Amino acid sequence: AGTRYEAVRSLAGTADDPQVLDEMLPLAKNDVSGMVRREAVKLIAHFPTDPRTLPALINAVQDRGVDRAFADFEVRLEAVKALALFPTDRRTVAGLIKALQDSNATVRFAAVTALKNSSEPGIASMVKRVLTHPDPDVCRSAADLLLALDQYSPLFPPYSQDYLRALVNNFDSWAGFE
Repeated sequence: AGTRYEAVRSLAGTADDPQVLDEMLPLAKNDVSGMVRREAVKLIAHFPTDPRTLPALINAVQDRGVDRAFADFEVRLEAVKALALFPTDRRTVAGLIKALQDSNATVRFAAVTALKNSSEPGIASMVKRVLTHPDPDVCRSAADLLLALDQYSPLFPPYSQDYLRALVNNFDSWAGFE
């Protein structure tokens, strides 16, 4: 993996060469090394106008490794950071909503940050579904996002600003953040 990783990293200076994208797409999806997949995702992000880029990044948000044995949250994190470069695409928002449910808090935080900067008008209605997730961390991420976007009670009255703040505050108290 170390040799493949170094080879991929060495291509960073040639990220404007379309052949690099051709080589990175299969690596981002299929390489057994999370380090290689992560670096491939970084390089793929250098091709924002290529129609293959956005689907590859959305796929990487759900990275579970080859045959689920080698999942790497850093691959998913890089994909989320890259998706933030596409704030007006509805597919990006859908991918970031999936990232809100990630098992890793760093990935969820990056998704919240990216969604805060999105100009997609339907974010709040998509985030609503995440508020009922069984993991309290995921619910908190969704509540934080809705509060930051200032989008809550007009779209779905049960989730008022007070309710969302209470959700965040109760989580903070329960988790010992206060």
